[in-house]
Amino acid sequence: MNRSLPIGAPALLALTLLATSLGDRAIADVVSLLPQTSPIPQAANEQLRRHESPVLNEAIKLYRSGDTERSVQKLEELRKTDVSLPPADLVLVWLLLADRKVPEAKHKLEELSARQPQDAQVALTLGQVAVSENRWADAAAHFERAATMPLPNAWNEQQRKSFAWTVLDLSASVFEQQQRWADAQRMLAAVRQLSPQNPHVLIRLARTHYRMNSPDETNKLLDEVEKIDRGATPAAILRAELAFEAGRMDEAAKAIEAAEQAHAKNPLTQLWKADWRLFNRDPQGALAALDQAKALGAQASDYLLPRGQALLMKGDYASAVDILQRALEEVGKQNDLRRQATAGHLLAMALACRDSKAVPQQAMDLAQRNALEFSADPVMVGLLGWLCAKRGERTEARLLLNRALDLSPHVTADLSFFLADFYARDPQHLKEARTFLTAALDGTQGVFLMRGKAIELSKTLGK
Repeated sequence: MNRSLPIGAPALLALTLLATSLGDRAIADVVSLLPQTSPIPQAANEQLRRHESPVLNEAIKLYRSGDTERSVQKLEELRKTDVSLPPADLVLVWLLLADRKVPEAKHKLEELSARQPQDAQVALTLGQVAVSENRWADAAAHFERAATMPLPNAWNEQQRKSFAWTVLDLSASVFEQQQRWADAQRMLAAVRQLSPQNPHVLIRLARTHYRMNSPDETNKLLDEVEKIDRGATPAAILRAELAFEAGRMDEAAKAIEAAEQAHAKNPLTQLWKADWRLFNRDPQGALAALDQAKALGAQASDYLLPRGQALLMKGDYASAVDILQRALEEVGKQNDLRRQATAGHLLAMALACRDSKAVPQQAMDLAQRNALEFSADPVMVGLLGWLCAKRGERTEARLLLNRALDLSPHVTADLSFFLADFYARDPQHLKEARTFLTAALDGTQGVFLMRGKAIELSKTLGK
C-alpha cells in the first residue's frame, strides 16, 4: 500500500485546472481538495483572498442544480470581464469531470477540441480523460502537445508556472504508471526546477533512481528530504517502501529490519511490517503489527485497510466487514480516489464472503462502480466477475473473468481462486477448477485474501 510516495494526482486535474484558472471564492471548496504537493493550491488561495465573484458563484450553483445551459451563460458573462479565464464550455467540462461524469464530459470535450485544436488547456484535459481510461500512450501524447502549445496572452507568470508544473507532473505520473523510469525522471527533474524544495518531488525522483538501480543517488535524495522537512517520513522507512513497492522483497525485508532499529516508535514502521506479514500470508502477525501502529498513533485511514485485509485472510469475515465499513468512511474523508476504490473493493469481497448464500447489493454496487471507474484493473474486474458467478450470471461472469485474465500481467492467487470457484459451479469443468485452485494455493508468499475460501473449496472438490 502506497503511503508516502505520491505519483501525481491525474484524477484531480479538473479541480487543479479550476483552481489555477479561476481562483475565486466560489471554488474555495475545490481548492481545499487539491493535492498539497504542488504550488497550485497556494497560488489559488492567494487569488481567493483577492477576488470575489457573485457571477461565478451563481454559475456553479446553477450547474449543481442541473441547469447547465444557464450555468454556461453565466460563465460566458464572467469571461467578458476577464479574458484570462478559460472558455465557458471548457469550465463546464472540468465541472463534469470533477463530478466523475466522464462520458458526458468526454463528448463535450471532443466537440470543443474539434473547434479549438490548438488550445493547450483542451489538450491537457484530453490527457486527463485518457488517464481516467488508462490510455497511457494517448495521455502522454496529449500532455506533450499541451506542453508545446501557446498559452493565453492574458495569463500572468504564476498561471504559466502552475500550468507548466501540472503538465510536467502529470506527464511524470503517466511514465511512472508505464514504468518508463528514465522518462519519468526527466519530467520530475524539470518539476524540481520549478519547485526545488518540494519533498514529494524529491521522493518521486528517488523512486526513479531506485528503479534504475542507482542506490547512491536514491539515498542522496532521501537524505535531502529529511533535511528539508523534518516532519517527512524518515529515509530508512522510505527505503523499505521503495523496495516493497518494486517487489524486491529481499531488500524490503532488510529495509524493514533497519527501519525497526532506527525508528521503532514510528507507526509507519509497524504499518510496513504489517504489509510484510500480509505478503507472507501471516494475518496474525499483521494484526499484531497493526495494534502497535495504532498504539503509536497511526491514522485510522492507514491501519484500518490492512486490518481488514488481515481479517479477510484469517477468515473472520464479520469482523472484516465491520472494519472495512469504517475504513471506507475514513478514506472517504481524504482526496484519494484509489484508496477509496481499494476500501470499496475489500468491503465488497468481505460482504460476499460473509453472506455465502447471496451477494449483498452493497457488494455488487461497490464492485460495479470500481470495475467501471478502473476498467483496466484486473483485480477490480475479476472481483465483479466472481460476484456475477455467485449470482448465477455465468455469461457475464465468464466475460469479466476472461477480461481480468487478459488484463493481468500475472495471475494472482485471488484471481486464480475466482476462476476456480467459477468453474467449480459447473460439473463439466471441475478439471479447470482444480487447475486454478492448485495455482491459487501453491506458494507461501503474495497477499492471498481469499485463502480461507480457497481451502473450503479444496475440501468440496476433494483436493
